[in-house]
Formats: sequence, structure tokens, C-alpha cells
Amino acid sequence: LEPKPGIAASSSHLAKLLKVLRETPAEMILTADYQDDKSVNWLSQKTGLTVVSLPFSVNSNENLFEWYERLINTLLESRE
Repeated sequence: LEPKPGIAASSSHLAKLLKVLRETPAEMILTADYQDDKSVNWLSQKTGLTVVSLPFSVNSNENLFEWYERLINTLLESRE
């Protein structure tokens, strides 16, 4: 939802996103698990879209392939 990496979404940016999503619906809203969820939750409430939070990096107890598998499984489960 950030207009640029590291910059929080403004209310005008969120209004633009809402307009775009009404014209071209999405399946879900993706966010990284480290991001503030205030804007994501607002957009989800306005659109009815499910929010899917994905891990930003590999856990200490998994390798890269396990992390990819976890990402894919999270995305697939969110579509059910």
C-alpha cells in the first residue's frame, strides 16, 4: 500500500487505491508482516478483501526453500 517503499500511505493515496479497487477488483490485499496494519485494515473494511500478511524473511529455523513453501502455502490457503 505504500506509494513508495518506506513511505506510509496517506489518506489521499488510500482513496485512490479504493477507487482503483472498485474499478478493478483484486483477490486479496498483501502486506508484509512488519508493516503497520492500520491502512491495510481500513482498505479491507472498505473493499471486503481479505488481508494476507506474508513473512518478510526466513525464520531462524528454516531454509530458503522452506520459506518459499510457507509463502506459497499462505497464499493458497487465503484463496480457500
